[in-house]
Amino acid sequence: MARWAYLEIGFDTGTGSLTHVDGREVIDPRGAPSARHVRNQLGNEGWELVSAHISAWLFKREVIVPQQWEYCCLTEDHAGGIRRGEWILVYYQADGNHVENEHRRLGTAIAQLGKCGWQMIGIADPGTDGGYDNTSFYFVRPLSTPPTPPTPTIASSDFSHQKQEEM
Repeated sequence: MARWAYLEIGFDTGTGSLTHVDGREVIDPRGAPSARHVRNQLGNEGWELVSAHISAWLFKREVIVPQQWEYCCLTEDHAGGIRRGEWILVYYQADGNHVENEHRRLGTAIAQLGKCGWQMIGIADPGTDGGYDNTSFYFVRPLSTPPTPPTPTIASSDFSHQKQEEM
């Protein structure tokens, strides 16, 4: 889902002076950069002009939110030093690990993880990689609710305020 930031610029058609930014009046239009200068600056910063009226321009640009991930591990249960063919699922979370106490069969557990959007990214096997007591499968998936993106900024423009809207 794309997230867009919108910015509306109002200007005096006679002088080309900036008068409004997102509905807020520019306090000193004579001291502000010209509307043409702001339009060029916004274009250089990735803003796209999407609507032009006699005395106002509307710009938009996509807000890029870095992808964040969550991880889990499916590991053999060796309780009491005995291989029982059962598995424990551990979810790694920022506030601490969450161990799923329910033991599962390997095939069922991997199928359920795949169905829930998890992708296998690695295997630690005691037979090939010394130092591990048991086989472990590691999984990753994108966080389902990305954090709110940071408000975009316009270089050297402290007279603006942007609106954000999801499309």
